[in-house]
Amino acid sequence: MMVTKGSTTAVNLRGLLFIEPRRPEQGPPVIDSLTRRMAAAMQHAVPGTWQGGHFNSSDGWMGWHTCACGATSDNHDYLLANGMVTNSLCVHYLAQHRLDVPQDELRKVLALPYEEAQPTWEQLHPKKLCKTATGWRFE
Repeated sequence: MMVTKGSTTAVNLRGLLFIEPRRPEQGPPVIDSLTRRMAAAMQHAVPGTWQGGHFNSSDGWMGWHTCACGATSDNHDYLLANGMVTNSLCVHYLAQHRLDVPQDELRKVLALPYEEAQPTWEQLHPKKLCKTATGWRFE
């Protein structure tokens, strides 16, 4: 699927790894074929917004979502070449919250049409929103 900046498509998009982990990070990141396959998919992903079955590559959301461990997403959804849509925390979820990823989601990742790539530091360790004595800040 080819999407260019500013275009909107109404194909049958399916979400991938739109989950909310309940547990803190599980320890050392799990870097296996699933994590590397998702990292490879993100190298080719198109940022935008996905709403009501439509993907708009010229938009971004006005906020972000926060993982149970405090990691924050960016303000985009990501369209993958196979028509699925995911979020910027997808690699983080696989690496740091594997126990909270449903089996159906793991099967979707396994079926991605990509080879493997090493995840980036930013994918494994997204910024975290932390409360300080003077307010909030990203670390």
